[in-house]
Amino acid sequence: MGTANHREADSEDLRDFLVKQYMAVHYAVMDQVERKTGKRPDYYKRLEMNLLEDVFGSVDEMHYNGIDFMARLISLLIVNQALPNTNHRTTLEFANGILIRLGYKMDTSGLVDYINDSKHILEKGYKDYRVNHYKLTEKMLTDALGAQSGRLAMMDSKSIIDSLKQLANSTGTSMSKH
Repeated sequence: MGTANHREADSEDLRDFLVKQYMAVHYAVMDQVERKTGKRPDYYKRLEMNLLEDVFGSVDEMHYNGIDFMARLISLLIVNQALPNTNHRTTLEFANGILIRLGYKMDTSGLVDYINDSKHILEKGYKDYRVNHYKLTEKMLTDALGAQSGRLAMMDSKSIIDSLKQLANSTGTSMSKH
């Protein structure tokens, strides 16, 4: 297999792994909500797997510092609303799993405010809602990481992607804490 074909296969493997992990986190979040409330969240739309595949299929093409990469990934997943419910909780739990594997710890105390502000941006549908959502997400991530955000900003997206590829190539790994 040629180098270009090998890179394409690598990207597809990473995409498939990330979709699978994201869905595992989604089901864990749904179970967590059910344990807490006694019922599963209602589905308000159909699952749009193609949206997840598009986002995760593009991670190899993202060339940013670590903060920008993670903020863009979080924002894209939330803005695209691929899941039938729990998009915010699933995405934040998934991103936190990545950050933990990279050696970072998020302070999750401000996430409720972030979710409320995020939903407000999405519901209003302002002309620049994608840009505004990204800026909100970048601020949330910087605040949630605190002093660690400078260290993540010095990391490049290639390093994060390489870590994700290593995780994808190892066996028995899961990004769900539940």
